[in-house]
Amino acid sequence: MDCSKNVDAPLFEIMSQNLNAQGYSILKNALPIALGFSLWKEFHNNPSPKFQRAGVSRDNEFNLNSSVRTDETVWIESNTTAGHVWNAWMALLQAFLNAQLFLGYFHLKAILRATCPEGFIGDTTSC
Repeated sequence: MDCSKNVDAPLFEIMSQNLNAQGYSILKNALPIALGFSLWKEFHNNPSPKFQRAGVSRDNEFNLNSSVRTDETVWIESNTTAGHVWNAWMALLQAFLNAQLFLGYFHLKAILRATCPEGFIGDTTSC
């Protein structure tokens, strides 16, 4: 994939530099506005998003630990227009990071995360 033609390359470059320097990247307003709005709209128009308590680790190591995480998450899938656009954007980021940082990511996944001051144990409609 030719990452030089990616309109988000300057943003992805900043992310790459941050990851290289400190291991993470937190950028204000990094998500394209139209994409963020589309995800928000689809989430709010979905009568029953399937939020689940977030855990730590994965596969056989997965466990719920309220002292570590009290949020609930839902995976962003490609079965909606916004989800498809989001995952295409993530594929561009994946290709860019693989090329810039010599990584071998097979895929990047993302979640929508919801938190309340008291956490989200049980009722996900309370916040």
